[in-house]
Amino acid sequence: MAIMSGKFGKYGALILFSVIVGFLLAFFVFRYESIKRALGLSSIPYEKINSTSQEHKDLIRPAIFNIEDFGASLESDDNSNALQAAIDAAIVTSTELRTDDKWDIYVGKVYIPAGHWRFERGISSDIGVEIIGDGVGKTYLDFIGSGTFMDFGSENEKFDLKIKDLFINQFHSEATAIHLNQVNRNSGISNIIIEGGGIGLSLLNCYTPSFDSFFIYNASKFGILGRNATNTDFRNFKVENCKVGAKFTNSDINSSTGLKFFGGVIQGCYDEGLILEDLTNFTSFSTFLEGNGRNEDKPQIKITSDLNEKFDNDIIAFYSPFITGGHSAHKDQNAVEVENT
Repeated sequence: MAIMSGKFGKYGALILFSVIVGFLLAFFVFRYESIKRALGLSSIPYEKINSTSQEHKDLIRPAIFNIEDFGASLESDDNSNALQAAIDAAIVTSTELRTDDKWDIYVGKVYIPAGHWRFERGISSDIGVEIIGDGVGKTYLDFIGSGTFMDFGSENEKFDLKIKDLFINQFHSEATAIHLNQVNRNSGISNIIIEGGGIGLSLLNCYTPSFDSFFIYNASKFGILGRNATNTDFRNFKVENCKVGAKFTNSDINSSTGLKFFGGVIQGCYDEGLILEDLTNFTSFSTFLEGNGRNEDKPQIKITSDLNEKFDNDIIAFYSPFITGGHSAHKDQNAVEVENT
């Protein structure tokens, strides 16, 4: 009996050890991909990212799409295809996920590393995405085309979009740096510098986005052109040395309602610094306007309505504004002109 008991104890321990090792091995195999992602060792399964199946949420959540992985190079004269390919891989094609309140944790992030990147053609998407750089002093995007560089818009649905930490330099007088159509909810642009071109930032039928910490200068037409910017906030911004600093007006759908400025600066523009046309509601807090209206007969601020009984100025309010002619303003300039309002 003693001999049998000893053998049983010996083999029993071996069996128990084998069971434990087998369980650990099975668990490791089962969690292998999760462990690799946690350690940053996993390659992204691009072929599954745009699946409409809910089971691929975990694949979408951590994805960073570096444009270099899609063929972009600092030595290339045109990285348009690489940027477009990265955006196409990062978007969420599932309608169910796009309507989720947690949209921003599902969408992929398009990453543009530090350096000077050249683009001859624009990119576009009718589905929202997030584009990030390494900062305005590190990631430079040189757009030498004549159209729209970043065109995000949809006629069928409102969507979310985020762009931040980039310097966009436009070389053509007819170019538009960023055009947004029907962006919604959690959308925003922050820590952006835009130089040159025709228009810095163009908005059409945008709802509740926010724009923070941006600088637009040397635009040959408009620093900002907004057509129906509803419940849109602009914070800590500067627009300088453009033909018109910012113009907000109506679109075919609606007028701008709930448009707000917080702590902005509009300075040194050749025509009007700010044009408000056919708005429903505009409020400005501590906005600084200096030296706009450098061309003759141009005021710093122009508030006008065509009295078409559809979109007419309703409430226009400036709280604690600072308006000064500065050294560059025309000597006969008016600070504010109000017409048909």
